[in-house]
This record gives sequence, structure tokens and C-alpha cells, in this order.
Amino acid sequence: LAQLELAPLNSELGRYFGTNDGILVIRTPRGSRLNLQGGDVILTVDGRAPEGPAHLLRMLRSYNAREEVRFEVVRMRKREVVRGVIGQ
Repeated sequence: LAQLELAPLNSELGRYFGTNDGILVIRTPRGSRLNLQGGDVILTVDGRAPEGPAHLLRMLRSYNAREEVRFEVVRMRKREVVRGVIGQ
């Protein structure tokens, strides 16, 4: 999770990505099993909406290693569900 780069959305980015809510994924760590991609906008983590990048990281750190997590994301301007696994 240390190399997961995130950014809050502002109105200009929101128009570009097709949503005004969520946290933008800038970059994911090499070998990450979260199944997130740069450009994804994370709307929820297991149904809970993060309030900002720091809150999202705290949420992810609350999981145990190898635990599955479900993200609702906007990817390529379409909502979808992505399942990933917390790294060790």
C-alpha cells in the first residue's frame, strides 16, 4: 500500500473521469493484487465511501494480508466492481 498513489477529485478531474465522487488512483505498486489501475476512481471499498486519499489508505490498512476487498470504481467512464487481495 505504501506505493499506492492517490489523489482527491476536483471538479475538472471529475468532468474528465465522469464522476464527481471518489478517489483517483494515480499509480499502483508493481505486483499489486488489488487489481486497480491508474485512472480508476474508487467510489467505495466494501460498500464504504472513503472521504479522501488518507482515509482510503486507513481503510485498506484495516484489512489483514491476503484478505479480499471489493472496490466499486469508475474505469474508462463506466462503473464496475473490482475484486482485489490485500498484499502481505
